[in-house]
Amino acid sequence: KKMDEERRVRRSGIGLPPEKQPEIRNRPAAELRWKWIEEYCWRKGCLRNQNQCNDKWDNLMRDYKKIREYERWRVESSITT
Repeated sequence: KKMDEERRVRRSGIGLPPEKQPEIRNRPAAELRWKWIEEYCWRKGCLRNQNQCNDKWDNLMRDYKKIREYERWRVESSITT
């Protein structure tokens, strides 16, 4: 997330004079983010496309939320018993 934020600040040209600011793309920010993640993974030897990265993230978040909900349920059930 930190690297993504730094990349977006560089790309947006924040702090640069208007004539030196990069041209703003018409692509949605989320699409650009996953494209950047895809390129980063390829540079690191993980050959995944942006859709696979997005799907993996969605699956990880779904599993995390299930675990978090289960742990919350366990704590609440131990308090009531």
